[in-house]
Amino acid sequence: MTRSKTLRRRLYRFLVLAALAVSLGVLPAAKSSSQSDCCTKCLQRFLQCDGTTIVCCNIYKTCVQQCQGGCPSCPDQ
Repeated sequence: MTRSKTLRRRLYRFLVLAALAVSLGVLPAAKSSSQSDCCTKCLQRFLQCDGTTIVCCNIYKTCVQQCQGGCPSCPDQ
């Protein structure tokens, strides 16, 4: 193998590893942000609920299950 091919392969590997490292750093931040947004939307639904506390908490719990965890329990409990 010639020297230029070896350098090209090393450069390609370096770029792939750098792109992977950047994407792994960005994905958790995006996930936590979207999870926080999901929890906030559920809380807003709870605060706008006109039903009894039990009904509103059931709606909140159902909404929170779609957020994949990390949200606080029903605010009125």
